[in-house]
Amino acid sequence: MMKFENFVNEVASRMEELTTGYTFSVQVCSKLNLKRLGISVGKEGYDVPLMLYLDDSYEAYAKGNLDINDYVAGLITQLPEIFDNVPCVE
Repeated sequence: MMKFENFVNEVASRMEELTTGYTFSVQVCSKLNLKRLGISVGKEGYDVPLMLYLDDSYEAYAKGNLDINDYVAGLITQLPEIFDNVPCVE
């Protein structure tokens, strides 16, 4: 089983391989005095990238309740809708 950091890197890598028009980078973000590892997802024409935090997903993966291939496919399917609901730079 992968460690959390490896899981996040694997998800980001697979998303990058399977999509076009998006950028993915693994980043540590400080929020409310906590450091969290997540995936920054950017798209051309949008000011601010989205952050995906995978803590709960990793927990499900670690328990054997999450297939990483299905999970990545689901995230990719949701990206257009997520960005459609974010203000865009004209």
